[in-house]
Amino acid sequence: MSKTVNATINEETQIIEITGLIESTIEIGYEDDVDFTDLISHLTKMIDTAEVITLEVEEVEETKEKLVIITNTLKSVFEKYTESLSITLEEDEDLPFP
Repeated sequence: MSKTVNATINEETQIIEITGLIESTIEIGYEDDVDFTDLISHLTKMIDTAEVITLEVEEVEETKEKLVIITNTLKSVFEKYTESLSITLEEDEDLPFP
């Protein structure tokens, strides 16, 4: 199984909305410090499902350095999630029982 998650940037409210991961929207504010805890918590719970998740995020102008860093971090988080699925599946194959 796989699912696509969208990250939408609202520069007016300085909030990134993550939709498609869970039923509700995950909001990440970036006016001050950026807190990815809620997102990471949901991703951690989903590892056992072995569901591949693809992130679609809006392109950001390079002049908006903070947003570039945040979107790159989001991409990295989802890449690491996918890598963890590979590791988890490999570990399961090494088990001596089905």
